[in-house]
Amino acid sequence: MGDIIKSFVSRSGVGEKLRSLRFYFDTGSPRTFVKFSVATKIKGIAKLSHPIVFSGLGNGNFRATHMLALQIKLSDLWVPHLCYVVPDEVLDPNYDVLLGHDFMQIYDIQVKPKQKEITIRKESLRMALKVRSISKRIAKLLSRSVLLLLAIGYWLTANSFSAEIEVIPTGNLSLLGGQYLFEKEAASFGGNVYLEVAPSLQFTDELSLIPTYSTTYRGTKNVTELVGGGTLSQQAQDHLISLKLTNQTSEDFKLKINTSYKLELLKETKDESWGSGLFDYYKIAGGVEGEKKFFPEKAGLESLTAGYGYYILKFNNYAS
Repeated sequence: MGDIIKSFVSRSGVGEKLRSLRFYFDTGSPRTFVKFSVATKIKGIAKLSHPIVFSGLGNGNFRATHMLALQIKLSDLWVPHLCYVVPDEVLDPNYDVLLGHDFMQIYDIQVKPKQKEITIRKESLRMALKVRSISKRIAKLLSRSVLLLLAIGYWLTANSFSAEIEVIPTGNLSLLGGQYLFEKEAASFGGNVYLEVAPSLQFTDELSLIPTYSTTYRGTKNVTELVGGGTLSQQAQDHLISLKLTNQTSEDFKLKINTSYKLELLKETKDESWGSGLFDYYKIAGGVEGEKKFFPEKAGLESLTAGYGYYILKFNNYAS
């Protein structure tokens, strides 16, 4: 058994000066770290909005105040990764960057401690880069979808129609109490809250826009189906914002465009703070749907619906 340290050519972007850095492969670290003295010589460094505290290195707790967008050349391919910038004394003098499990998981790098070797498969690198590229495109499409819906809503409100815009406010509020029992004895008491607000905007008989905000708080213990099966959570909350545009383009065809953002936070223990849960996640989604009605019915079909949807699901604090 021994440390695995390899040197690779690195950069932060196209056209930047190439540098040979020493990388330590550490499967026990969930994150990737780079020395401050190394990061400051590279252009891709950015300051964090607030310091992030880590533990397990440097004989105690340490802080990261910056992040570095680093590109590493593996098997003739440039693979990008975000690294936390930490004080030099946190990392060993024998290397510049500590590559954590997050990097090895993304690019499917196999570590062989006994042989002090690593296995890098070019096909796995290409697949990871392809997934990254697709994710970027989806994120761009989602942002454009939101902007498009907002622009349509603004244009519709800014232009006059033969009839005034009709606003139909709807909402739902639910308050529930719950008792948790353990071995027939009362263990805790909590409540669940659900709130939904959806002011529907009816521009014409054919065109409408429905913005929705909903939030849920669960104060009673609950088993949530997540990664690896059921997870018992003490408390949970989620927030959902969505936009849905519906346009009846003709008597027999209706077009629907939707986009949404959801944030879910879980607390597995009472002393755990919101936002630090292992299974906290956010989900960005969007899609388009078309509905064709038949007059009269064809082969027993009253209508036919087809659609396309896409989403990004991200667990910020989880690495398998």
